[in-house]
Amino acid sequence: MKVSVQQVGGIAPLNLGELKARQEGLSSSPAELDGDALSEPERAELVRLVDAAAHATSPASTQRVADRSGHRITIRDRDRTQVISAASAGMAPEVARLLEWILSRAKR
Repeated sequence: MKVSVQQVGGIAPLNLGELKARQEGLSSSPAELDGDALSEPERAELVRLVDAAAHATSPASTQRVADRSGHRITIRDRDRTQVISAASAGMAPEVARLLEWILSRAKR
């Protein structure tokens, strides 16, 4: 299983994030995690978190916001690809936990 996280939307945060990344010599590419390189307990936790996030629902927003930011989590497992997209504001707790877990272990 391969997982990547990418920040999407949010004109100002994206530009500031890219500027900060350049100043710190970091890449602004997606954060990536190879689930096959994890220990068995970590791999099981990743699968559990992905399953919970995939079934989570976020509160619907009827308000359109031009500068809305969020994250796209892409999970590739053998021949199957799953994408979980969530706005930063109003993100389901299960998606937030998956995002934090991935980012704390991912390569950038």
